Amino acid sequence: MESSMEDIPQLDRRQFMSLAGATLVGTAMAAVPANAAAKSSLAIDHVSLGVRDLFEGSARLNRETGITGIEGSWFPEGGMANRYFRTGNNTYIEVEAIIDPFAAETMITARHLVERLRGGDCFLGWVARVNTREELDEIAARLKSKVVDAPLGLGADGSAKPNYVRTPEAFTTWTKGLPNFMYWDGRPKPVVPGPTKPSGIAWLEIGGTQAAMRDWIGPGIENLPLKFNGKAPGVHAVGVESDRGIIEIRRRPLPL
Repeated sequence: MESSMEDIPQLDRRQFMSLAGATLVGTAMAAVPANAAAKSSLAIDHVSLGVRDLFEGSARLNRETGITGIEGSWFPEGGMANRYFRTGNNTYIEVEAIIDPFAAETMITARHLVERLRGGDCFLGWVARVNTREELDEIAARLKSKVVDAPLGLGADGSAKPNYVRTPEAFTTWTKGLPNFMYWDGRPKPVVPGPTKPSGIAWLEIGGTQAAMRDWIGPGIENLPLKFNGKAPGVHAVGVESDRGIIEIRRRPLPL
């Protein structure tokens, strides 16, 4: 899902946070088979990094890592755009920012992002990927969440980006420090040539504990290279495998 946080209904901040909390806290999750971890194809797909200035934030990430970014998507209904930093093994980091200076006046997603970026860059959230639609449907059934099959953004020429089937929508999970899940058809995302040759996301450092996260992610959590630091929820750092060794990218987690 080379994508963005999706636009959401026009709610004020209190309503928005209440909705997100009710969606997660009030969800009764179904039991999962004991051997489900062995069958799971769950993997890290991408991490979203919010910045105040799309070009400055992208240039800075390039200087820090040597990884080359490319033009991504734009989201006219959210006032946002992003650039993709492909990190190998069909993973990437999306750098996201508000590009419409007036978006926060009328769009809840833009207002939410502006408020959380006042203190500088922060990781907005992350997405886990499965290899089949059936597995995504199983996750949705367990979480009692809706499966969404709709475009997420536009290309620079205004054409629709490919659909990425996901559950739940990001705004109900990232605001709680949790990932959402997606399925895509396996189209390769080749690394863009540059000074550094990345070969995959080696690990994510996230807040909280594995025990607290297990109920949400499910038994496939054992397949994911997650490092839990016991601190505030959300992504704290990303380790990227490369020909230079592991590159550590560290930012604030999304303020909740």
